[in-house]
Amino acid sequence: MSKINLPPFKFVGSKWSLMDEYKPHLDKIIEYIDQINDIFCGSTAFSYWMSQTYYIENVHLNDNNAELIQTYQYIKANRQQFLKELKQHWGIWLSKTKPERKEYYYKLRDANTIQTDPVPLFFMMCVNFNGLWQSYEKCGFKYSTAPGGCTESAITAKRKLEQADKWSQWLEKCTITFGDYSNITPTKFSLTYSDPPYLNTEIKYRHPFTTDNLKQLLEYHRTPRTGLHLHSNQWQTPEEKALFDTEMPSPRFTRYSFSKKHTGGRGVKNKTRTVKNEIICYNWK
Repeated sequence: MSKINLPPFKFVGSKWSLMDEYKPHLDKIIEYIDQINDIFCGSTAFSYWMSQTYYIENVHLNDNNAELIQTYQYIKANRQQFLKELKQHWGIWLSKTKPERKEYYYKLRDANTIQTDPVPLFFMMCVNFNGLWQSYEKCGFKYSTAPGGCTESAITAKRKLEQADKWSQWLEKCTITFGDYSNITPTKFSLTYSDPPYLNTEIKYRHPFTTDNLKQLLEYHRTPRTGLHLHSNQWQTPEEKALFDTEMPSPRFTRYSFSKKHTGGRGVKNKTRTVKNEIICYNWK
């Protein structure tokens, strides 16, 4: 298999590092799948990986983050212009000192609070702090993440532009929608995948994800009698984990739990690493 290309920006909550845990489970059913419904697509990590690993071309990306989806839709419709403008932003970034880069970032962010501009927003996601997506009232509940270390080199910029080129080629083939995942109807040969925002997180998303929201999502996966379904979630407390035992019961659903160490994010601190407990639930054996 050829080298797997990474998405062009970091995104907190991305499951990219967990694909080796997913693969043995997906290998069992891949011959029955001709479509992926990525209903909380975020950075598109799962569906992008699936498309490259299993050569699935029919991909439906959905999210309820309007700024993010507007950006993806712009890129799909204006790919060459997107790449041209993105290269310009990287050129300006490399010409500046670290303090000047920080000032440039905030200038772009302040403009985004007035009107979403897809290419600057995409660029900010490439250089922001740890892949976070935050929105605060002071920024009109729009993208308000702080800049990162502002230390990117010309080599980094070149790699990011190459990643954006390959990823945007793939994005052109995808169906992209904004809205409630419940509007997406699974089909007999679709894999519907959900990786929702962190449960009751301190990170300020525009739409907090509550326990009730999670129960509604799990009901969505239980209700249809067609298609394959895969849900992935982090958990911190025994009560959170027990929820999946109740809402995704055996034998209809298989539940698989594992832990990973990461450098940040939601989880239990262990020296400089974070131990994250993950559970996946799916409706095949």
